[in-house]
Amino acid sequence: MIDVLIDKTNTEEFYQNCNLILELYSFNAKTKIAEFVVSINQVSYDEFVEYEEWKITCKNTEKIKGFDFDLFMPYPKNENS
Repeated sequence: MIDVLIDKTNTEEFYQNCNLILELYSFNAKTKIAEFVVSINQVSYDEFVEYEEWKITCKNTEKIKGFDFDLFMPYPKNENS
């Protein structure tokens, strides 16, 4: 199922018209489970606004870092990537 999210966020349409926003995350060190809720929001005002929520659960997680901001900005991709 994560492949669907990856494919969707790697499209040109997503890059131009959508945001990926971290809504919520939690980490339980005792059970080593991290959970993330992210939303996909269409930002185009000319089209129907779409909204999706995804919950990602990670098992056997040792630690998490790098989730200091709620908006995951698109990043330019190198042609050689």
